[in-house]
Formats: sequence, C-alpha cells, structure tokens
Amino acid sequence: MNTKTTLAALLVAIALGVYVMFVGGGGGGAGEGKAGDRLVLGGTPLTTDKINRLRIEQPGQPTVVFERDLDRDDSWRQVEPVTFPVQHYYPESVLDRLVAIQYGATVTPADKGYTLDQLGLAPPRAIVTIEGPGVGSHTLTLGREAAGGRAYLTLGAPAADQPVFVAEDILHQMLVDQDFKQWRQPNLAAYPPGSVRKFTLKRGDETITLLNTAGDWTLAEPVVGRADRGAALGIAGTIASAQIKGFVADQPQDLSKYGLTQPAVTLDVQLVDAAKPDPSAAPPAGASSHTLRVGAAVDLTAEQYFAMFDDAPTVFTLGKLDVDRLRTPLDKLRDARLTPVPRTDVQRIDVERDGKTQLAATHAVGGWSFALPAPPYDVDSPIVDHLLDAVFNTKASSFVDLTTARLKAPVASITLGVGDARPAEKLQLHDGGDGNLLVVRAGEPVGHVVPADAFKLAFAKPLTFRSRVVLPITAPDITELRVIRSGRYPADYRLKRRPLEEAGPAVAPSTTGAKPKARAGEWLLDGYDAKAVHRLIDRISPLIVDQWLEEPPITTPEGVTLQIKLADGSTRTLSIHPASLTGRVDGEATAFKVDQALADAALAELRDKVVLSLDAKRIATVSDGSITVERHADGKFTLTGSGQLNETAAAAWFDAIAGLKAERFVSKERALGDPAVTLTIKTVDAQAYTLRLWAGPGVEPVAQVGERWFTLPATATATLLRRPVR
Repeated sequence: MNTKTTLAALLVAIALGVYVMFVGGGGGGAGEGKAGDRLVLGGTPLTTDKINRLRIEQPGQPTVVFERDLDRDDSWRQVEPVTFPVQHYYPESVLDRLVAIQYGATVTPADKGYTLDQLGLAPPRAIVTIEGPGVGSHTLTLGREAAGGRAYLTLGAPAADQPVFVAEDILHQMLVDQDFKQWRQPNLAAYPPGSVRKFTLKRGDETITLLNTAGDWTLAEPVVGRADRGAALGIAGTIASAQIKGFVADQPQDLSKYGLTQPAVTLDVQLVDAAKPDPSAAPPAGASSHTLRVGAAVDLTAEQYFAMFDDAPTVFTLGKLDVDRLRTPLDKLRDARLTPVPRTDVQRIDVERDGKTQLAATHAVGGWSFALPAPPYDVDSPIVDHLLDAVFNTKASSFVDLTTARLKAPVASITLGVGDARPAEKLQLHDGGDGNLLVVRAGEPVGHVVPADAFKLAFAKPLTFRSRVVLPITAPDITELRVIRSGRYPADYRLKRRPLEEAGPAVAPSTTGAKPKARAGEWLLDGYDAKAVHRLIDRISPLIVDQWLEEPPITTPEGVTLQIKLADGSTRTLSIHPASLTGRVDGEATAFKVDQALADAALAELRDKVVLSLDAKRIATVSDGSITVERHADGKFTLTGSGQLNETAAAAWFDAIAGLKAERFVSKERALGDPAVTLTIKTVDAQAYTLRLWAGPGVEPVAQVGERWFTLPATATATLLRRPVR
C-alpha cells in the first residue's frame, strides 16, 4: 500500500469514527442501519455448548482450527495445522464474545464511497468460522480497527453493497496478530504415575525397561531386579508432570537442528489396561501409550531442552528439572533396600556364622525373647532392634550382577521369619572387599554392596544379645547398702533406710481393691554426701552392664564391693574393679564390663566432705604460730607479728578455711612426719579449731581437723600454705 492509499485509509477511519460517535451512537440514516446495540449474529444468542469447531484464517498465516469432543469430555484440541490439546479457557472465551458481540451502526461501503480495502476487509484481518450440530455454520470477517474501541466486520464474505458492522473491537484483540500456540496446554498428558504399566527409557545405546505389577516395580532390562518405587514413579510420571516452557516450531522440516533426529532421551510409557494388568503381556489393541523425545539444549545454559511428544509434529521446550529426571542413573533406579518385606512383619530373626547359630529370637507384644531352647537369661531387645535397623535402614551404595559374578561362601546369614505361611527372608552376607559386604537376598540375581560397619552386630558374639540388665531392681527396692573399698582409699560405708514404721503412713487404700504398697523409709544420711550416695544408688538400680565378657577378667585385690540388701530380705553382692571396669554379681557366672560413671560413683567419697562448716565472717582470727591475722567487723584485716600484711592473701586464707572440703577421708597413718603448717582458728563466738596440713615435694597433701584426716585439692593446699605477709 503506497503513501496516498495509507493516507486515504486513515481519513476514512477518522471519518467513520466521527460517524460512529455522532450517528451510530444516536441518530441514523437510510442504508446505515438503525442506532442502538444489536447482536451481530442477530436473533436469539447462540448456545456455545453446541459449538464444536472454531476456524481462524489470517493472511499469510496457516489456517488454525480448533475442535472439541462434545460426546466425551468437552476437551478442546487444535487440529490444524497440527494436532495438540489446548486450554479450555481460550476457545471458550472467543465463543462467548463472538456469539454476544454487538454493533452500534452499519455502513454500506458503496453508498458512502468507501472501498473494502479502506475498511480493512480486502484482504480481511481475519476470518472466523464457528460450527456445531444444531447451530450450523457462521462466519465473521474482521476488518480494520477504528477509533473509540470499535472495529469493522461483516457477517459472511464482505461485499461493497453489503452492510459492514461497526462493533466493539474485542474479537480483534483476541484473534488478530495472536500466536495461537499460546492456547495449547502446557502439560503433555494427564494420568496418575501409578497407572503406568510399563515404561522404557532409551539414552543413546542404553535401554532401561521397568514393569509395574500391582504397585511393585521391577527392572526388566538391561538387568533384572527390584526397582526403587519412588524413582520409578518419578520417571513414569514425567510426561504427566512436565510443563512445556514454550512452543518452537510446527511441522519442522529439519529436526537435526533441535537434536531430535536421534534424540538424546526417549521415554515410552504404557498405561495400565484394566483387562490386562500384566505388564509382561503384549499391549492390547488401542492401549494408551505416550512417547516423549528429548533433543539438544536450547543454549549453553542448558536450562531448557527441545522436545517432541507422541506423533504431534511440534517442537517445544522442557525445563532442566524434567529432563534431569530422565537421566537418572541405572543404579538409582534399583531398589537399594536389602529386602522389600515390611519391618513390622518380622516375627523371628536368626543369625548364623561358621555353621553355628549366633542368635535366634522371636518377637511378641512385649518385645524380643530367645527362641526355644532358650538360655537361662533374657535377650537384649534394643540390641536385636539395632540389628534390624541395619537390615532395614542400610541402603546399597552399588550393585553387583550375580549372573556374571563368582561368589565365595557367605561369611554370615540373617534369616527373617515373617509368618502367615510366607517363606522366610534369607540374606547372605559375603565379603565385598574394601570394607564392604555384598548382601544377597535369596532368589535375586543382584547383590547389594553395603558398608561392613553397618553389620557389626551380625558378627558379634552370642553374649552380645544377652540382656544387659544384671540386677532388675529399682531404688525403692534397696533397704541397706554397704560399700567396702580397698586400695589407696579404703572405706567401709554402711547406709540404711529409716525403718518403715517411721516412714509415715502408707499410701491411701486403692479404689480398685489392689493391695497398697508400703512406702520405703528415707535414707539416714547424717554425715554423708546425699548427692554422692544417690548417684551410686541410681547407677545400680537397675544395674545395666556395658557388655558381657567371654573370658573372666584378671582378679585383683583392689576394688569395690557393694552389698545390696533388698526389701524382700535377700542380699546381692556386686564386685567392681574400677581400673579395668570389670565386675561380677554373686550367683552369675559371667563377668561383665561396667561404664565409667558406675566406677566413678563407686570410688567417690560418700561421706560429707565439708570439714569446717563456717562462714568466713564468723572467723575472728587465724594464727600459724608466728603471725596472727584478725578480721574486723568492717571486713578489714590486721596483722600481729613480723612482716607486712598481704590483705588479698589474708582474705584467701579465711575463704579457704571457711569453705574447707575434703577430697577423701584417709587414715591418720597417711600423715607422715611433722605438719607443714598448723593453723589455729578462733571464731567470734569463742570457738576454736586446729587445722594441721602435711604437704611437700612428692607428698600427697593430708590435713587434719579434730579426729578426721583427709586429702585436700591442690588449690586449697596452695592457699593454706601461703602466709599472708610480704
């Protein structure tokens, strides 16, 4: 169109716009139609739910046709120039506008001296045709847009002597210069991942096939074995979950530039057919299946990839996350679990090694117990559960194809009884080298490589599974406790509870008729360190050992013996050797290891370690025989004797004496020779105490107050030896 033609068209548009405003909006003239809103299609509005075909033609563009299936689900599909599902919203919106579009005026071009070209009708901007059963066929031809949100269109083919409608321009906005690819569905297909009966993944020379039988996924090629259900469902659902990022080309002539001549990845999925759910059977005629082909990356960022779906000759793009799912390595598709049996189904576990049974245990409501013939002790239920943790929580790091591998004899085996007449699950453990085990489930052609450390309990001694509760007692069961300690700090502590009749009334009678249990008396701990005593009692009630010993420990004269008298009148004796952390209980032939906390509690000083229960303010004077330091009411210190007073050291002297605590009480024979210092302490209420301290190089500090000899911490010893003078 030349400049003159363009200028003429512009003047026509302006003139018609003015006409619409002044004539179309109110008055009217012969041949121009009457004013007022009217339906372009005239008469009663068409029912859009009967329209099943929408055809759109634009100059220089392929004709676009959309159809919907009125007999099935009313879903819309693009059928020309390619077939592809479209989003329901777009064609429905066009139909709603088209059947309801109104005009404000009509113009007959011949009467006004306008050409169809000036009105944009020769050639037209777009031709829209709708069809449907009981609706017939209707065509609208769209011309130029005018001022005031109006445009020109005709019903059917335009002619100079036929009226042209001046109507709202909504159809022009929706149809002219639009990319109808954007109408297409961004998802490829709708189906639940569990409905896939089989899928095949081709990646170069690699072909992987997985089968779904009642929710159980198995690998069919290139190896046979159990598949990881989560990974299988992830790939099976890729076509249903993938989102198209954009449409690139319809009916491309050269697929090589998209990398789709030989796709990098091809995914074929076959959906379950209710009549033939067996995935190994041939697919029934007409069975639903889909194919996704993925080609090259769109650019160097590799965030999107070219792809095609089923037989649609359309290239589109997919995001990296969807494509990466299709690149899942083969080993990640395998079931890394050692057994698919639910843990809750296990009712028995047997461990064998070197032809001997190391563990045979059964499960009941209360926990685990040894299978018959049972040893004369209980099983350690938590330890058995730890072994099951290894079986059910350990995942394979890699896999071995047993059809080509040569296996040596197993080093151990674990058999799980699952009840309900089902065969037992047997796992054979082979040496896998490099700190690994190769676990083989009976009947499977694949071995699971796992860390050997995960299965330490499968190689443990039978005593490992023995209950570690040696004395199943509680603190209220203990009525008396005697602690006899030999070695460097010998002691003999006798602890008793208050007699029951002095403990106060029994608990109120039970409303259920059960006999009330009498309360135990309180411990008589005058002169004892209550925290230390209860710490020891807590460690032995119940007495839980660290491990049982296959061989008896070497006997030693140093140790601790605890004589434990119980409420039923019986007495149990526990012997501990703290240095080796070994112990025995009377009547029990097997020795055991105890933890460090019990050894420390047995070695602890149980007597009250406070030697001088004085407040520093109560101390009036402290004298070492040559000097006397006096503390006054105002907190100041004065010195009697030679030298200059060091007030800081004097305050430390008084504080150390006021809070003096023994480490351990010892016999007086430990105080050798003359004391290094003798302190005389007088209080404000005229009480007097004498503190002697023996200390020196290579000598353990020993102190005496009254008839008690005891060791002191190094810090307290240093403070007491330091005279507070300069």
